[in-house]
Amino acid sequence: TNHMTQLEVKNEDEILTEGRDFRVGYINNRNTGTAYAVVMGTGEYTDYKVVSFEICEGENVKNYISSEKYAFGDFVTGIDLKTEYEDFAAEISVKEGYSFKVVDGSNSQVVSGYIGSGMKFTIWDDAGAVGEILIVARGDGNGDGDCDLKDLVRMRKQLLSIIRLDGAEYKALDINKSGAVDLTDLVVMRKHLLGIKEIKE
Repeated sequence: TNHMTQLEVKNEDEILTEGRDFRVGYINNRNTGTAYAVVMGTGEYTDYKVVSFEICEGENVKNYISSEKYAFGDFVTGIDLKTEYEDFAAEISVKEGYSFKVVDGSNSQVVSGYIGSGMKFTIWDDAGAVGEILIVARGDGNGDGDCDLKDLVRMRKQLLSIIRLDGAEYKALDINKSGAVDLTDLVVMRKHLLGIKEIKE
């Protein structure tokens, strides 16, 4: 089935509680394709298990939503910096029988604050998650929904090959939408930070 249900961990018939009985880590869960949940027992539970799941292409998500403001393709784009969750949610309509959630990198639901690059827009029906797509806010390379000195540091490290960003973070730092993070993007970001010219979608 295409549905990805929320993680449920059991010991025989007993449903365990995250945080008390186990912790979860994720591998490769920031882009489409196969990702893995690593469930590690805590307290009286000492075992671990690795479970694979699929992060669906954006095309699947587009079938369930509409928005005049935002574009849904390989990523959710068109989001201005400092966009509050409430303002973001107000611009999206979902097909009857479906709902959406925004989750952060820890898979915690976002219900307030800024919408940031690397967050996931997920579509749900009664059976669970139908699909998800990564969010990009141009200029926000660290996922906090704003463009500040932390983003400038990340861009410099990317340009100097100290770090290698990909996915939503890389796309967010490609401010001029050229397909690559380069010195032109650095100039645009510096102008934004100096108040000369704001980054706008």
